[in-house]
Amino acid sequence: MKKWKTTTALIMMVFAIVFDWQWFWIALIVLGILHALKTKTIHFVEETSRKESPLHYWILIIIWVGIVIFAVYEYILN
Repeated sequence: MKKWKTTTALIMMVFAIVFDWQWFWIALIVLGILHALKTKTIHFVEETSRKESPLHYWILIIIWVGIVIFAVYEYILN
């Protein structure tokens, strides 16, 4: 099957919404951060590469890491 990772993620997203799995969104963002660090490009509204726009790239990485930290903190408290 082509794009099995995308299909699996989409199915898991449905389960995450139905069963209110907050941990899933944390994991999804962490995977996105790891992929962005590996490929040196990040996809938000448009593709941003570390080479072409390092300031935007690192700001997005920092924001995503901040979102993960906040989400983990909220997950632990609840």
